[in-house]
Amino acid sequence: MNETKGSVKRPDVTLCNVEAVEVRKHYGGVRALDGVSLTAPGGMITAVVGENGAGKSTLMRIIAGTLRPDGGSVSIAGERVAVFDPRTALARYRVSLVPQELDACPGMSVAANVFLGNEPQRRGVVDRQSMEAQARDLLEVLGLGALDPRGDLGRLGLAAQQIVVIARALARRSRVIVLDEPTAAISDAEAARLFAVLRNLATTGSTIVYVSHRIQEVIDLADKIVVLRDGLAVGEQVRECADRELLVRMMIGKDLSVTTHEAGEGSRKEQGKGGSLVLKAKQLAGPGFTSFEIEVYAGEVVGLAGLADSGCSEVIAALYGTAKIRGGQLQMVGREGGFRSPREAIRQGIGLITGDRRARGIFPNLTVGENLAMLDLSRVGHLGFVRRRDLEAAAAESARLASVRAPSLASPVTALSGGNQQKVVVGRALSQQPKLLLADEPTRGVDVRSRRDIHEFVRAMAVAGGAALVSSSDWDELRELCDRVVVMYRGRVVGSVHMSSDEDESAVEHMRALAIHGRRLGAEVDVVARNH
Repeated sequence: MNETKGSVKRPDVTLCNVEAVEVRKHYGGVRALDGVSLTAPGGMITAVVGENGAGKSTLMRIIAGTLRPDGGSVSIAGERVAVFDPRTALARYRVSLVPQELDACPGMSVAANVFLGNEPQRRGVVDRQSMEAQARDLLEVLGLGALDPRGDLGRLGLAAQQIVVIARALARRSRVIVLDEPTAAISDAEAARLFAVLRNLATTGSTIVYVSHRIQEVIDLADKIVVLRDGLAVGEQVRECADRELLVRMMIGKDLSVTTHEAGEGSRKEQGKGGSLVLKAKQLAGPGFTSFEIEVYAGEVVGLAGLADSGCSEVIAALYGTAKIRGGQLQMVGREGGFRSPREAIRQGIGLITGDRRARGIFPNLTVGENLAMLDLSRVGHLGFVRRRDLEAAAAESARLASVRAPSLASPVTALSGGNQQKVVVGRALSQQPKLLLADEPTRGVDVRSRRDIHEFVRAMAVAGGAALVSSSDWDELRELCDRVVVMYRGRVVGSVHMSSDEDESAVEHMRALAIHGRRLGAEVDVVARNH
C-alpha cells in the first residue's frame, strides 16, 4: 500500500520539474524498477530513500540519462525525454549526476576534474587560467577554498575528491542535480556546507534529487521524501510531517529497531579484561599519523574516531600492510612488527573491511562467487588448479555468513546493489575467521538493515574470541558498535572514551569535541586526554 503523509506545495513560478511515470527496468531476470512514478518539483529538494536493491541508483541513472528504461517515461520541465544519453541530458536538459561511486580522474588537476567535458576555451584552446580561477571560486563556495586547483586530484583524500565531483555539477550550471549518497565519505562539517549550498540552489530555482541511507539527514534536508521498496514507490512524506519510524517501516515493510551494543549481543568491556592481547602499538608512526598508541584485546570492538585528516584510515592501512610503518613498536596477533603486504597480513589472521569498495573492495570483472571465495583459493586449489565445486561451496558459505542477496553466485558482482557489494567485502573478510578485523568505514553507503547486519557480524566475531578495530566518521555507528573509542586529531591520539549505555550521548559529544578541537570540553565522562 502506498503510504503518504502530508503534501507538497509547488512553487508559484514555472520551474524545472522532473517527472517519472511507470518507469520499469530489468537486468536479466532481476527486477530493478517495476513501474515507479515520482515527481521532483522544481525549486525543492526531493530525497529518495530505500534499502539497498530498492532501485534508487537505477532510477537516478535513468533520470540523469546514463541508463535507458525498459518502459515508462521521464519528463524534464514538461518535455518528455526521448534520448537517454548523459551528453544529451546535460546539453539539452541541464541534468547532472553526482554518482555514489566517484567519477573522478586521478592524475588530472583539481580544476580539470571540476570542468571535465566543460572546459572554458579561448580561441579554440582550453583557457587554463580562467578554468583554475572559476574552480577556485566554486571550491570556496563548498568550503575548500584553500585547495590548489592546479594540484593532482589523486593526492587528495576521498572526502575532498567527493566535493570536487559535486563542484563539477555546479560548474555545469545544471537545472537538475541528482546526488547519489553524496555524504557517505565526507565529514559532518563538509556535509553541513554541502547542505547549505543545496538549499541555496533550490531557493534559486534548481531541482535537487537526493539519495541517502541516512534517515535523519533527509528529514533535516529534504522538502519531500519518496520511499522505494523492491522496485516500487511505496510512499512519501514532506518535511513538516516527516516521521522516522514510518519511513523505516515503509523502507523495509515492517518495524525494525536499530539496537545498540548491549549485554546479550556482546557486552561492553573495560580495557584489558576478558581476552588476550591482540594488538598493541606504542609510538607508532607512518604516513598521516605519529605517536599512535593503542591496545586491543580479544572480545573487544574498538573504534577509531576523527575527521577526514585525523589519520584513522591511514592507521588501518598501515596495520594491514598497504602503507609503510616508519617507527615505533607494534605487536599484532602474537608477533612483533608490522606486515610487508596485505598477503602477509591475511596469512597471519588479519581481515579487512573497506568502505571504498569500488577501488579496494571488490574485483569488478569477477562474479559474486569469485569475489567471495578470493581468499579461499589456496584452500580449494591443488597443484595450481582450482576445484570449482569447492570454490562454489566456499563462496556459498561466505554469502550465507554475510547475508548477501544476489540472483546467483555466478552473477557479475557489479550487478549487485552497493549494500550487497559491501556485504561481499564483509563475507570475504569473515570467511577467514580473522583474529583481528580491521574495518575502515564498514557501512559507508549501506541502508539501515545492512548496517545492522554488518554490526551484528562484527560483534559476533568479537564474541567468538576475535577482535575488531573500526575506523568510522559516523558517531552513531561508533556508539552502537564499540566497547570503547580512541579519538585521533591531525595524526595523533588525543583521547579515549569508554562507552556505556548510560553515558552514550555525553560520550559522543566528547568524541566530537576531541576530534574537532583536539581537546576535551569538560570532564563529566571517562575521557582520558593525552598531551600532543
